[in-house]
Amino acid sequence: MIFNRYMNKPRMIDQRGADRMRGIQIRAIISISILLSIILGIAQSGDPQVRLEQPEANHDLLWLPASLISSKNYESAQSAIDSIFPGTRERIIKWQITGSDTIECSISDLLLLQKGYIDLQRGLFESAVKYFEKMNAQSSLLREIKLYLTAKAISGSKEYDQAASYAIRYIQDNPGGIFYSEMIALSAEADFSKRNFLQAAEKFKEAAECEYDPTVSSTFYLRAAESFGLSEKRGESYDCYYNLALKCNRQFLRDSICDLLPQDNRDFSRKIGYLLYERRLNRTAVQYLREVPSDDSLVFLEGLCRQRMGQYQTARLLFKSIKMNSPFASELVPTAKFHAAISAYLNKDYLDAISELKYFLRDYPQHHLSKEALAFKELIEFHKDNKSREVINYIYDLQPADRKFNIREVLLFDRAWDAYDAGKYDESCSLFVALQDTEGRQGEWRDGLFWALQAAKKARPELIEAIKRQLEKSSKDLYYPTIAGLSSDISLIKNADFFTDSSSIRETLISFSERWHHLLDEIHTNTAISPGNNTCSLIILAFDLGFEELGLSLLGKLRNYDNYALGEIVGIMDYLLKNGKYDEFYELTRSKIDELNRIVDADFILYSPLYFSEVYASSMNTGIDPFLVWALIKNESLFDPKIESYAGALGLMQLMPKTAKSTARKMHLTLRDLSGLENPSMNIKIGTAYLADLIASYNGNLFRGLAAYNAGPGNVRKWTRKSAYHDDPYFLDRHAVSQTRHYVKAVLNDYLHYRRLWVSVQRNENATP
Repeated sequence: MIFNRYMNKPRMIDQRGADRMRGIQIRAIISISILLSIILGIAQSGDPQVRLEQPEANHDLLWLPASLISSKNYESAQSAIDSIFPGTRERIIKWQITGSDTIECSISDLLLLQKGYIDLQRGLFESAVKYFEKMNAQSSLLREIKLYLTAKAISGSKEYDQAASYAIRYIQDNPGGIFYSEMIALSAEADFSKRNFLQAAEKFKEAAECEYDPTVSSTFYLRAAESFGLSEKRGESYDCYYNLALKCNRQFLRDSICDLLPQDNRDFSRKIGYLLYERRLNRTAVQYLREVPSDDSLVFLEGLCRQRMGQYQTARLLFKSIKMNSPFASELVPTAKFHAAISAYLNKDYLDAISELKYFLRDYPQHHLSKEALAFKELIEFHKDNKSREVINYIYDLQPADRKFNIREVLLFDRAWDAYDAGKYDESCSLFVALQDTEGRQGEWRDGLFWALQAAKKARPELIEAIKRQLEKSSKDLYYPTIAGLSSDISLIKNADFFTDSSSIRETLISFSERWHHLLDEIHTNTAISPGNNTCSLIILAFDLGFEELGLSLLGKLRNYDNYALGEIVGIMDYLLKNGKYDEFYELTRSKIDELNRIVDADFILYSPLYFSEVYASSMNTGIDPFLVWALIKNESLFDPKIESYAGALGLMQLMPKTAKSTARKMHLTLRDLSGLENPSMNIKIGTAYLADLIASYNGNLFRGLAAYNAGPGNVRKWTRKSAYHDDPYFLDRHAVSQTRHYVKAVLNDYLHYRRLWVSVQRNENATP
């Protein structure tokens, strides 16, 4: 059976430095390239044209320089280009980029484009411009990329007026082109260099608003904000800074936003603080609020963040510090007093909470929170006296006035767990069920139905079937229905299902992978390709020529732009897949999953068996289910082999350097330096072995093995000692930290999705006569 026509192809230009070529290897390859070009030149001497029906054929001449450019070996790439036989360079080729785009050009044009790009990347801007201007560039595709790169190179040499003239030419030749926003920004740089700050700011803002890639758009908003600031338009400047924050993803907001934003305006700081709070970036919000000029409204916001972080005593002190002479006193002070009582209650300081509420009710009897405060006070008194039924009744009756902090939800969740821990399963079941009726519930409170079922099994058997039906109906994932016993997959995650029949699983995985590729063909058949849009062709051209950064930038635009035919998107997915660019493939698939689902079961693409050969080999060597490895990689790195976490974890399986080195030594592998962990094969081999050791150390228990992979064996031992029960879901939900809790659930949920798809393929195979 022919298997994996994409996976086992040599990855030509996507190594990006993962396997650094040594000098002697490069010289040998260049020598081969010279010989190849001579042979091709002789063989083609009687034919003035060479037709390249497939992009892969281009690699005969351009593969070596492209791969070297992609891996940033620019000197070697220059040598490889210079070594190509001169007679070959003038050949005219017809190169079919996509189904709708074919370029006709000389090989010389493509080589000049590569040489110019090399100099552009090395900062040799004048030299780069000379190479670009030598190009004939008769095809519209080459003209577009030539104009863009020339403008970039001229801008790099600080000749902004000349760069602006090229930008104008680009806009005239390519109205609505994919580089439109960047050309507007180059024109803005020319105005900025002449100190026309207001004009520059307006252009930067226009560029930001029409840019599809949020990262690039954020850069333009930052330049617009700076330009508005220099033109004394402070209001517009703050608006652009705020739009910058809105465009940023969570990681950028967490890591960098505090260093970029101004800190001299309280109103602006308040808006940014609430934005961070709403995105649940509480630590970042606290850090930012600590650096800006404070007032009572910002102190209140910091209190909310710390309350959400579980720092109840600190939150209470912040709420109590708000003064009566505050400009916001009429609303802020009573609300702060109420939250001070909540913080005291959550910190189990019941007497202090009652005292806070008494002062609140005395000072603000007509406040909109007074009814809730009265009920809350009586609830705490019942709670203090351990009057369970009265506590439950008061919780049921609470109608929160403050929707940002739903006290009914908090109390239900807190009391339900207290009752469960104390063995009061009847009460716990009622509270967990009531939690499902809370409006706008979020986070872990969605898990209440599972724990209601567990409590019902112990005390309310008559409710079991009703809760099961509700759990099956309401759950959006597979994790809770499975561990609740509503699926036959429960044995998979109770203990690792290690494989012994390697031939059987290989045949099944082959079927799974082939089904996956048939889906892409099916999408091709059912979707149209719209002519006249160069973006998809530009992406393929950029990657095939080794212009990695440019290709990735264009992909960023494509992921956030909806006005493309699905056939074009699938063409890019197909190209990324064939060339081993799995992380880019996966990101593009995720961004277009709704459109794909209209045609096929896109789960087969979303749960892709990427890096099949590497995962299969490592799984068979360690006995680990390959679907578990794919699920872990999906959550650790989203199949990006070069990713590095803020803690220093590297590669597909996010290995810490110390762990990777010790595991490699046990395996008798040589890991010369940390760059080896960017190699997918090495990373998967070491990561799978480490995962297998962890799971084996817990007698095949996936809950604890995955928790140890995320948080370390030491933390798992500590949580295990705390656990009053030996039930794995209880251990996870009650004692593991939030990050590990969500991580284990996400990996197991994705693992079950992979297995569900595998079972469907297996059934189809068995049903085939």
